[in-house]
Amino acid sequence: MPKSCHHCGKEIGDPIPFKCRRCNEIFCIDHFLPENHKCHDLSRKKRVEQEPTKILEETEQDIDSRPIPKTVIISKKPKEKKNNTIVKISIILAIIIILLNVISVSGYFILDQSYSELKEEKHGLEDKLTTTQNTLDNANHTLALTEMGLEQVNTSLKENNSEVQQLESGDKYNLRDPLYSEVTRFIQNDNSDNEKTLIDNAKSKGLRCALVEVGIIGSTIKILGAPRTGESYLLMAFNTTDKGMVYFESKTDYRVYPEIGKSYIECVEGNPYISSLLVNDTITKILVVW
Repeated sequence: MPKSCHHCGKEIGDPIPFKCRRCNEIFCIDHFLPENHKCHDLSRKKRVEQEPTKILEETEQDIDSRPIPKTVIISKKPKEKKNNTIVKISIILAIIIILLNVISVSGYFILDQSYSELKEEKHGLEDKLTTTQNTLDNANHTLALTEMGLEQVNTSLKENNSEVQQLESGDKYNLRDPLYSEVTRFIQNDNSDNEKTLIDNAKSKGLRCALVEVGIIGSTIKILGAPRTGESYLLMAFNTTDKGMVYFESKTDYRVYPEIGKSYIECVEGNPYISSLLVNDTITKILVVW
């Protein structure tokens, strides 16, 4: 049998009626609040002040025995909303974790690819460095060959300059400045001990040769009891293309390194041919005649 509102008489079709906790009567949704149906149990406040313990016990019994109104069911919705929020947060966290894993894997592949590219670039640079080093070695080898060729050209230029000097000096066209090895070979093979003869023999072989007078100041030579001063040595000289001017004694074939102010005997590789007759052999002048 359907129930009706205690205040307005309206039939209540809800499966759970609204029951006032104060007067314990049934009301519709419009009058279930105590203020809306002028609840006669409002005087209970006075009784709570007089008999608080009894009223509280009655209230607890009423609460335990009364059915749960719709408002209680409605109050559960925030709990479900809280559960839904937790589920959403869990889903978001799971998605974030999955995204982090995906990013980590992608980052690993990117780093691996970058490492492979850097490795290939390193090999490429090493190959370029090896090629450059080989090119540099070839250039150095070519430079060394070029320097050798330049030395030969310089030697030829010196010989040509010597020939030009001979032409300018009016000497024979076939005379030239020899190499040092040619001079030593000529000195060893020639048996002349006279300066003039030796110079002529050298010219006959096409070697330009000069007569050199080395003067000695303050020298005293005793020949047949007659002392003399201002003596000199006669040498022969060659202007070689590789070692410059070289001087030789025609009588001993010793090489001489004349230098003004020095003792003549100190300038000869061996004993000079008149050393035993000298008292003072300091060199004072060097005169070269071509």
